Amino acid sequence: MSKQDRLLFLAEIGDETEKGQPLLRKTIGEIEQLIGFEETEVSEVSAGQYIHKSPGGRIVDIEVFSNVSADVFPQLKILIMKTNKKYGKPPREKFTIGGVTIKGVLVRFRIEQELKISGGDKLCNRYGNKGIISLVEKDENMPRTPFGDRIDVILNPLGIIGRMNIGQLYEMYCGLISKELGKRVTDLKDKTKIISLLKTVLVKLDGSESQKSSARFINSLSKLSAQKFKLFIDQIKKTGFVPIVVPPFQSPKYQDVSSALKVLGLKPAYHLYLPEFNTKTSMPVPVGYMYVSKLEQIGEGKIYGRSTGPTISKTAQPTAGKRHEGGQRLGELDTYSFISYNCLTLLAEMMGPLSDDYITRDEIVSDIIQTGNAAYRVPKISPARDLLNSYFASLMLERG
Repeated sequence: MSKQDRLLFLAEIGDETEKGQPLLRKTIGEIEQLIGFEETEVSEVSAGQYIHKSPGGRIVDIEVFSNVSADVFPQLKILIMKTNKKYGKPPREKFTIGGVTIKGVLVRFRIEQELKISGGDKLCNRYGNKGIISLVEKDENMPRTPFGDRIDVILNPLGIIGRMNIGQLYEMYCGLISKELGKRVTDLKDKTKIISLLKTVLVKLDGSESQKSSARFINSLSKLSAQKFKLFIDQIKKTGFVPIVVPPFQSPKYQDVSSALKVLGLKPAYHLYLPEFNTKTSMPVPVGYMYVSKLEQIGEGKIYGRSTGPTISKTAQPTAGKRHEGGQRLGELDTYSFISYNCLTLLAEMMGPLSDDYITRDEIVSDIIQTGNAAYRVPKISPARDLLNSYFASLMLERG
């Protein structure tokens, strides 16, 4: 007889979980009504049970996609009905993922994590620009703007030139204009004055033909009822910004942005106050507001070192990937860089004992175990080096 697939434990929505803590435990079932879950690195089989572990964080939602009757698994019945209602599943249709029909039941956890940023982590904005955090400074040491705000992020200006992403400057200045408009709109009480202010500024940022885009927006705003106009103002008070919509391929020119700044009495750059040194910056610095997002890459989680991890039997090279205690391969660009700088001994070592010269590698490891260190050895074999020599021979160049 087949062993029945039973659910032994299921975490609940709202639970705060630690990394490695079980979210779901079940027996290894062999019947059609299988309880499955999305496979991840934190899933394992132990003592005849499937254990799905948490990456750490708060469970905000649990979705159960079921292609069997909700009565089959009473523990999941409420979650199954909620998921069916959420996705509007007709009674006779079945859930599919990637075109493949789910066998039985699939449980999906949505977990909210708070990841604290540190040096080496990645940030990005909405213009394809990403950068590494080089320093995390104390709040009290961050520069202050003339408006009294504390600077959150300082960008390396070379990144704008290197990436050729001038859109960052447009977003920053439009954010500054949006913030100033938000402050002035909040202070004004009269609808006519608010619309007049918005019209004066938004027209200058409108690159559409005959400023049709801003005219349409102002016209729609004028026709709003008192109640809806109040909702519009309340939203601005809540966020602190007036939304600026620029039509695609009709962005304002530099002169237009500069003109809009002047209308509001804003400058392209300001001297920032440095609390740590009780002084101001010698040169004016561009200041504004922009979207900055945190990418998933965590610098701390990427750091690892290879000791005596496994190698691939076919090529004798180190396995790839952190999970397998893998090593970095020497790429083609790296190889030619070493050659161009005449680092031939280093190149020989990287293509030899640190790669696929297992004979020399075993000798070095043996010396380190016995004496604590190992002298440089000339590689005995190296298929990678032989392949490189073949490339040079085909180019009629002297072999290395």
